[in-house]
Amino acid sequence: AAVRRERLAAHGLCLPTYTTTSSSSSSSDTDDTYSSTDPMNASHHSSISGDVARELDKQTARSLVHQIIASSPRQITNGSYSLPAQQHMYMETQTAVAEPLEDGAVRVTSSTQSLDAVQQVVAGVLNIPFNKVTVVAKRLGGGFGGKASRSMPVAAAAALAAAHFGRPVCYTLNRNDDLLMNHGRCLGRVEYDVGFDDTGKVHAIKAKVIFRAGAYADLSMNDGGTLVAAIDSAYDLSGLSVDVKYARCNIPPHTIVRAPGFLQGVMVLEQVMEHVAAVLGMDSAAVKAANFLPDVSTTTCSTTNISSNMGRLCVASPAAADLKQQQHQQKHVDPEQQQKWQPGVTTVLGRFISSDTYTLPLLWQQLLSSSQYNDRLAAVQQYNCDHAWSKKGIVVTPVRCGVWADQQVCDTLQLSHCCVVCQARVKLLFRPDP
Repeated sequence: AAVRRERLAAHGLCLPTYTTTSSSSSSSDTDDTYSSTDPMNASHHSSISGDVARELDKQTARSLVHQIIASSPRQITNGSYSLPAQQHMYMETQTAVAEPLEDGAVRVTSSTQSLDAVQQVVAGVLNIPFNKVTVVAKRLGGGFGGKASRSMPVAAAAALAAAHFGRPVCYTLNRNDDLLMNHGRCLGRVEYDVGFDDTGKVHAIKAKVIFRAGAYADLSMNDGGTLVAAIDSAYDLSGLSVDVKYARCNIPPHTIVRAPGFLQGVMVLEQVMEHVAAVLGMDSAAVKAANFLPDVSTTTCSTTNISSNMGRLCVASPAAADLKQQQHQQKHVDPEQQQKWQPGVTTVLGRFISSDTYTLPLLWQQLLSSSQYNDRLAAVQQYNCDHAWSKKGIVVTPVRCGVWADQQVCDTLQLSHCCVVCQARVKLLFRPDP
């Protein structure tokens, strides 16, 4: 909280003396509001958090972010970006086989990722108790979230037909019908304002995101909720405000696609960093590195001493037995008390990352060196100068895994970092200016 106050003071701002009327114990300080009459009116909001955010109401936090942007040496206003949709293309389409049993029971073999959801919807359609519905799932033939909820209508239709005719019924969508009835990741639109300085250091970001959710909500809410949890990434920001809303459209509902919302959260923040780099004429990798959370590593690490356990990437980690004992002890320690004695860093949304799991600075430098990034960047720039009709690009993107705010999930997944270098070549379809 003291660091946040110092940063606000650097922009000529101070915290109000009053406290918010609605207290919250959440470390991520995410405010989710849902309409009881219309789930499509759901919205998510995140703003400055940590101990400082608990002293502010939502409107005041938004105002402070706006003031930080306005007081920054440079600003980007009314920036926009389109978040692309993504369609499922699993090998086996939505399918279900329903068999009537004695005493009005039914057995449904469904290509589903949610057996309990299929049981619930079949029991509701047939108006029978749950214990009379048996759901079996064998090999799905691909899912990736597409069969978490969209398998329910197919299973319900097959069960209804089986109960009506008293015979086994197999219902399988052909590929065209499957694509028409089931949409994947939400299409989105982002508008943002950014405050930064001449060195590429980003001070604050204010963003509005609108997702095209479809005719009804389904599982599209996951895109917005996870975007809010992922958008602070591992960047050191003084202020962050994100509003997420959903639009009802006359199209089939969208559902989750692998890592729902996480991809969009990364894309929003990376778009901002790329935009800042373009305005300053700097390499985007340098701008991103300038905005990383401070390096708090206390050990000398090497690439040969990296091990993973339960999804946790640990550099210079202890032996497996010691690690298991350490994780067992951490589950019984209050998170706030743990932060007092364990070194680490805290994101703008109040997410604590311990020093042994904050591997980004180390991996970033190692990857740039091992991939010969500077040489490849120079080669790309030279190619672009020599060729008018085709261009190349190169980008390095940091990724923080383990985005959920739930502490129990974080205890299992922990937080790790990885970087990806991508180089691409594109053909231009326009004529350059003479």
